Amino acid sequence: MIKKYILGVNKKVKYIILFLLLAVTVLVSLYIIKSKNNLKVCYNSNEWLTMKGDSFYYKKKVGEITCNSASVDYELSGIDTFWEIDVEEKKDISFQCNNMLQKGKVKLILISPTNEVKKIFEGNVEGVCAVQLEKGVSRIRFVGEKAVGKLDINIECDNTVKVKVIENHLEFDW
Repeated sequence: MIKKYILGVNKKVKYIILFLLLAVTVLVSLYIIKSKNNLKVCYNSNEWLTMKGDSFYYKKKVGEITCNSASVDYELSGIDTFWEIDVEEKKDISFQCNNMLQKGKVKLILISPTNEVKKIFEGNVEGVCAVQLEKGVSRIRFVGEKAVGKLDINIECDNTVKVKVIENHLEFDW
C-alpha cells in the first residue's frame, strides 16, 4: 500500500513537472514570436523609429563602426543607432553610401532633435546621400526588416560636426 502511494505520488509529480515544462515552453515561444513581430512593425512606425532606445535582432553583424565610417555585413531586424551627431547650427552633411541588399528591407534614417524622421537611403544604394542637420543632437539609425546585406558608409563633414559612435556594436556571427 505504501509502495502504491509512493508510485502514485511520483506519477503525479512527473505529470506536474511535464505540464510546467510544457507551459514554460509555450510561454517562451509566444514571447519570442511577439518580439519578432514587434521588430517587423517598427520598420515603418515613426513611434518606434524615434524612440530613445534601440530594439534589434542581429543574426549576423561583422564589421567596424567608427566616428566617420561603417563597414558591416549584416542580417538585421529592428532599429540600431550607429551615431549621434551634434551641430551648433544648421549644417549639410553627406554620406558616401554603398549598400548591397540581398534580402529583406533596410534603410538609414536621421532622427532630428525634434524627432523628425528623414530618410537618408532605402534599399540598394551606391553614391552620395545628403541631409541637412538641425541645430542640436541628431541620431543616425540603421533599420531593417529581415535584411541581409553589406553596408559601407563614410560620413563627409567638417570639423564643426561632432560625431559620437553609439557603443552597442559587438561583432558576432551565429
